Amino acid sequence: MIETPLVGDINTNNNTQNACYTILNSWDPNDKQVTPQGEGANGYIDNNQNMFYTVHFQNTGNAAAGNVYIIDTLDSNLDMGTFGKIKSSHYCKIKFLRNDIVEFDFPNINLPDSGTNQDASNGYVTYSVRQKPNLIPETKIKNTAYIYFDYNPAVVTNTTLNTIKSTTSIKEIKNENEVSIYPNPSSGIFTVALGNLDRNQKLEILNAFGQIVYESAIENQTAATIDLSRQAKGMYFIKVRSKNGVGIRKVVVE
Repeated sequence: MIETPLVGDINTNNNTQNACYTILNSWDPNDKQVTPQGEGANGYIDNNQNMFYTVHFQNTGNAAAGNVYIIDTLDSNLDMGTFGKIKSSHYCKIKFLRNDIVEFDFPNINLPDSGTNQDASNGYVTYSVRQKPNLIPETKIKNTAYIYFDYNPAVVTNTTLNTIKSTTSIKEIKNENEVSIYPNPSSGIFTVALGNLDRNQKLEILNAFGQIVYESAIENQTAATIDLSRQAKGMYFIKVRSKNGVGIRKVVVE
């Protein structure tokens, strides 16, 4: 997502936001997504961050929906005073029903059904809200949205989950003998040597945009051979997480 304001933009370094989501199952057109998504099933993230939420909706009925509205429940660990709408697919009005509940109203949207017009049957709203300051480690942040098409019962989205991680519990692995890569540069096929690390690791590879292009659990191995020959040439970041800590290395594919 790239914002390009015409005037008055003093800092252009914060105009781009990337998001990458792992596909877990068949896609539900009525869902909720969060950025940062976080690490692992618990969505571990850092403290004191802005959270970006997007609610997607689609009219999968058999007639146009004259009105659509979303009831969105905000976790008590979020600071409602920092709430701000970023963008929506259609005009919408915002109303706070309670300190932790916001309503997005799309009046007279006349959203076509997916059988009549697949593309036009979709909509979304994106907003940001900041965490309350200095949440304690393992604090969970959950969110669920309820989507109403005219007078039909609510379509309930998935529940997003983030968990505050402990900054003191994660040790950086700096020793090159613990995590090393060869050959580097490579043609795309290389080996990640894990030295004396704990034998249960999680390996992730990210491209220059921060998108995960490869991930795997490594058990009872001292090395792993990776094939990125089908990926674009350039620099990639190897992230290894084990009980010993987290190691990040760079590899160049040429």
